[in-house]
Amino acid sequence: MGKTFAIFFLIFTALIMASVVVQLVGERVAYAQSGRFADYAMIPASTAEDFDAICIIDTVTQRMLFFQYDLNQKKLVVLKDSQADLKKDFGRP
Repeated sequence: MGKTFAIFFLIFTALIMASVVVQLVGERVAYAQSGRFADYAMIPASTAEDFDAICIIDTVTQRMLFFQYDLNQKKLVVLKDSQADLKKDFGRP
């Protein structure tokens, strides 16, 4: 009984170690979501010289908002009058 348990334990340990090695050595691949888009899209935008912004698009409510990084406050701030309602703007129901 002791030999059987020892053999089982060694096989189990070897399987765990092999799975760890496969995870570490295995190729890391990112797969796209097929058939479903993300709820948000974040797009970097450059609108003028020395003016960079980040555009956030909410695909569920179809709204778009622009942010700019404030170096003094060290945070993203919403650009004034930058919100767009894509449903209204493009006339789609």
